[in-house]
Amino acid sequence: MSFAVTAQEATEDSADLPIVYVLATGGTIAGQGASAVRPAEYQGAQLSGNELVDAIPELAQLADTRVVQISNVGSPSMTFVEWKALAEEANRLLNSEEENVAGIVVTHGTNTLEETAYFLNLTVKSEKPVVVIGAQRPATALSADGPYNLYTAVRLAADPVAVGRGVMVAMNEEINSARDVFKSDTYRVEAFRSGDLGFLGYIDTDKITFYREPLQRHTINSEFDISTIDELPQVEIVYSYVEASGLPITAFAEAGVEGLVIAGHGAGGNSPAQTTAIDELREAGNEMIVVRSNHTGNGRVLDRAGNFERLVLHADNLQPKKARILLQLALATTDDPAEIQRMLSEY
Repeated sequence: MSFAVTAQEATEDSADLPIVYVLATGGTIAGQGASAVRPAEYQGAQLSGNELVDAIPELAQLADTRVVQISNVGSPSMTFVEWKALAEEANRLLNSEEENVAGIVVTHGTNTLEETAYFLNLTVKSEKPVVVIGAQRPATALSADGPYNLYTAVRLAADPVAVGRGVMVAMNEEINSARDVFKSDTYRVEAFRSGDLGFLGYIDTDKITFYREPLQRHTINSEFDISTIDELPQVEIVYSYVEASGLPITAFAEAGVEGLVIAGHGAGGNSPAQTTAIDELREAGNEMIVVRSNHTGNGRVLDRAGNFERLVLHADNLQPKKARILLQLALATTDDPAEIQRMLSEY
C-alpha cells in the first residue's frame, strides 16, 4: 500500500530543518461542529491532515513537516488494516535513506488511541520518535486542544532527546509511554494518564524533559515483524464481576476464538462460574489461551500455582486492552504457551 506525501510550503530554512512526518488517521482532532461552544456536538474525521498542519504556520519553524493521509475515520472504526498500514508506513519512512528524518507524529481519535499506540510500540522498528496524539475537542471548538497538541508533538518528534523512548502519547504537554497510558476521562482535555507509573516527562516552553524511560521491550527491540503478519488471531476480552457467568467464555471457545483476556477484579481474580467454564474447556480438550489481567488500573497480576498447566497465563501490569494486542501478536508468532508467557512478561 502506498500513500501520497505532501509538505508545507518550503521556506528559506526548511532545508536545514529536521523532517517530521504526520500520519493522519482522522478522529476528533480532525472534527468539526456547528457550534464553537458545544464541543461535544461534532462530526469527527472531517479535516485532512494537510488542513490540520496548514492551520499551524508556526510548525515551519520547528520542522519540515510532511503529511501522509493513512485514513480519515473515527477511532472506533480502526481495524488491523489501518494498524498494519500505519506500522509499515512508519517503518518505511523512518528506515529510508532520506536524510534528516527525525520522527513521526500520528494524529488519531482518542477513544482507541492507546491501543493503536501500543500496537505501534510493538511493531515499529526504529529508535526515532513516534508520537501519537489526538484531541478532546474538535477543531471548530472554542479553545480547541488539537492544534497545540500537534505543535508540541512535532516539537517532540524533532528533538533528539526523544530518541529511543519507544512510542509516546503526548497531549497537554505531558509525555506518556504507549505501554502504560490509558484514557481516563470522557470529555476533559487532560484525559490521558499512566497510573502509578506516571509520565515519562514534560514538554515545557524552555525544553523537553524526561524523568524516566520504559524498560520493557519495544520498537527496535521488538521481535514482532508486521511485514510477515497478514491478519491477527481473534482474541476477545471478558470482564469479571460479582456472579459473572461462564457463558461468554464457553461461547467464545466454541466459536473458535484463539485467545481470551479476562479483565479480572482485584489482583486478576474471576468468578467461580468463569473458573468452572475454563476447567470444562480443558476437560473437553479445548486449548484456547486465557490471560489474566485486571481492571483496577494499577498493579501486577501474579502467577498462581497450577494456572500454567490449565493454559491460564498472566499479563503482569498490562491493561486488558493492551494484553489483548500483545496476545494477538504473540499468537501470530507462536502457539507455545511458555513463549507466549515470556512475551507477556517482557513487553
